[in-house]
Amino acid sequence: MLRWLLRLATISLCLTSVFSASAGNADNVRKTVLPAYNETVYSVSAASCEIRWTVKRFRETAGFGISERSQCFLPLAEQADYRSNLLKAVMADTNHLEGMRNFSWGRLQRGDANDEYGVRLAQAAAASKHWSASKGAVVRYPEGVNRFVIELLNRHRIFSELAASFDALGLELTVNGVEEVRTGELPGAGAPGGKYPIDCAVTFAISKKTDAPR
Repeated sequence: MLRWLLRLATISLCLTSVFSASAGNADNVRKTVLPAYNETVYSVSAASCEIRWTVKRFRETAGFGISERSQCFLPLAEQADYRSNLLKAVMADTNHLEGMRNFSWGRLQRGDANDEYGVRLAQAAAASKHWSASKGAVVRYPEGVNRFVIELLNRHRIFSELAASFDALGLELTVNGVEEVRTGELPGAGAPGGKYPIDCAVTFAISKKTDAPR
């Protein structure tokens, strides 16, 4: 417990200085190396947006994973510049993502502008014959709710703004895992009743586009 608290305090102290120094500048990516935890934290911020990527290297292999933590109230399209610069910084330090294993987005519902992704998922489910709003569950879909949500997220390009940040650098973003799917009502007047998948934890695979320049 003490080790965890010290780690949290270290990250918080570093990021406090990072956010105050880089406020309002999407180009100014700050990097904090935490060798004791095999982690490097990359962060950008503005008055209404803080995005942090943590690169975690695995001790057993030469690979690494990326996880995002953020609170950002900018429109989704405007957030693209911030994530593009985070991605460029990580690529520069990892030989263009060599050894990349996964990108953990976290939950869809964050209490900020990124909640829109969860609303889009619910809307896609509402239009699917494999979702029962009255039951709040998949129907006639033997692969189960997790696979159903993965299919919707990819087929409907729910994360189009996020994917654009990767696409610009010749990379393709694909949802390859979801966990803890939660259902809820669609917001807004005139929205259909019932319950739909509106929140879950999402993991992406990142691959080089086949038509990307060499």
